[in-house]
Amino acid sequence: MQKIWNIKTGLLIGLLFIMFNFSFGENIKDLEKSCEKGNARVCFHLGSIYDNKDFKKALYFYEKSCDLDYPLACYDLGIIYFYGHNVKKNIKKATWFFKKACDLDYSFACNNLGVIYNQGIGIKRNHKKAKQLFEKACSLGDELACRNLMFMY
Repeated sequence: MQKIWNIKTGLLIGLLFIMFNFSFGENIKDLEKSCEKGNARVCFHLGSIYDNKDFKKALYFYEKSCDLDYPLACYDLGIIYFYGHNVKKNIKKATWFFKKACDLDYSFACNNLGVIYNQGIGIKRNHKKAKQLFEKACSLGDELACRNLMFMY
């Protein structure tokens, strides 16, 4: 639970940082420069800013953030490709992004990946792998993963 709270707090602080900077004249170009210099959190927030305006640009910034190992960006990309949000639905890509986020200890990604393996969504069903993923997500504080794990027995 602590890890989830820290991620949510970090997102809130990041959004407040961006809003604060905009109110004092820092423009998007400056944020884009910060992203290009390797600030993964700024890249992610730029993706969020562009999400409803220019999805191609949003996708670029989400991917850049994920490349810089920002787990929430990888997770969001997994969601985007899993559901086909403004892109062609692609379970293989979704699985790849969920795996990367899970490898970065993002519990929700581990749980989603566990569901994919448990149900065989777009890949061969693998209960052993699903159980391992639910265990990891549960150990990271994801209550839904703990329930999913319980149903494995």
